[in-house]
Amino acid sequence: MREMGVESMVANVEEVVSADGAQSRSFDRRAFLKGSAIGMAGMMPLASLVGCAPKGSEASLSETSGEEPSAANQAFAAGGVEDSMSLEELNALRHAFVDSQTAYTCEDGSVVPEVYVKLRALFNTYGWGMGMAVNDHAFDEFVYLFSEDEAQAYLEMPFGVEFTATDFSLESGRDEAACLALCEDLAKRGTLYRVRRGGVSFFHHLAMAYGLWEFQILGAGDTPEYREAHSYVFTEDAPQNKMGTGTPFYYSIPVGKEVLADDEPGLYPYDDIEKILENNTVFAVGPCQCQALDLAGIPLDPMPEIERCVAFGATAQYVIDGGYGREITRDEAREILQKCKEAGYVYQHTWTKEPEIMCNCPRDVCGILTTYEALGDQLADFNTCVNVSHYTLEHDKDACIKCGKCMDRCPVRCISMDDEGLPARLMSCVRCGQCALVCPQDARKLRLANPDSVEPLAKNLLDDYNKKAAFRFANDMIPVK
Repeated sequence: MREMGVESMVANVEEVVSADGAQSRSFDRRAFLKGSAIGMAGMMPLASLVGCAPKGSEASLSETSGEEPSAANQAFAAGGVEDSMSLEELNALRHAFVDSQTAYTCEDGSVVPEVYVKLRALFNTYGWGMGMAVNDHAFDEFVYLFSEDEAQAYLEMPFGVEFTATDFSLESGRDEAACLALCEDLAKRGTLYRVRRGGVSFFHHLAMAYGLWEFQILGAGDTPEYREAHSYVFTEDAPQNKMGTGTPFYYSIPVGKEVLADDEPGLYPYDDIEKILENNTVFAVGPCQCQALDLAGIPLDPMPEIERCVAFGATAQYVIDGGYGREITRDEAREILQKCKEAGYVYQHTWTKEPEIMCNCPRDVCGILTTYEALGDQLADFNTCVNVSHYTLEHDKDACIKCGKCMDRCPVRCISMDDEGLPARLMSCVRCGQCALVCPQDARKLRLANPDSVEPLAKNLLDDYNKKAAFRFANDMIPVK
């Protein structure tokens, strides 16, 4: 990956992007990265959450009792996303948190400039963030991806909203043409989101995940140097954030209408893959982002011939424009999804009504599913549990022939056969419907959950970033002094 400096941009951007008109020479990014000692073998495996979670029930969940978590957990989740917090209030908290940051002094005496400390703080206020703890390497990824001038410009962009180059210019006082060139360059590099409407580019900040990290891994900056820089950015308290933000990072949707109970009217429209396909015109597919998790000891894809991460609509166009995936037709997308369904994978997409990104995940590879499997019933101790799916799973004991096909098929290995030979499952069940798909007696079916028991989906990825951030601020996961 090339050095991400002002020199790589058009001349007019080079002249105005720095706040004082001059590139700072007090900090050598290359020297800093070269001198960073390797302290972690790789990004923390999500399964390491097991050691952090409160102890859960040892008993498996009865197939006939439903899968409702504790009343306290439901109440916590139901009050999770702080819709009462306005965007103005949220952004005021963001600014206060970012403004409170100062330069960081490493153990060897080297100093990470304040602008990078502030930039990491800003990324920590989107989505589930990266954790509050910092160490000598917590800023490596930002040092690698942004020059100091670019980092300062990022901090001057409007927070938490889509914006145009004109908006950025008015917010920062920078030249509008230079703002546009800078934003387009950052978008091309997978560090700023962009959507085009009516010939106008709209941008917004990215979260670290889903966002900056995935677009780097998908091609914008996937180099050994980047992976080393990235391996330190999530600190030890970050995975708990992912499991404690009230709503999950991704949630699962049923693999098809045929796994629903006969008397159910149908799937929710945002959970219906056929409706998602019909309602979009642009599609893209790319490799699984979790492939990069081989750094954390998670095995590589057992079926690499199946491309399976599908993007829709505006996000698909961003993926295509940035080279993070290839454009496909609706029929090709349908064929890919069918192959994933037949292979026993789980359909998962962002916590949004606009599907944007849909991962179709095999067990042993997906960082999310391996976490659920590792947690088992302990998943109930995290407030995301109640929102993993919009469905409940019913089991007809009288129809069941105790064949065990559901146990063999389960993508998160949450099913075991009890003393009577009947299937019992853990709280880690994601209600994907794969077990219902293979049941020879139709003894297993999904049913729509009570909508009041599940948090409303965010509108889109930016809305999800903001809702999770509001939850974290409201629950002191991002303390503001």
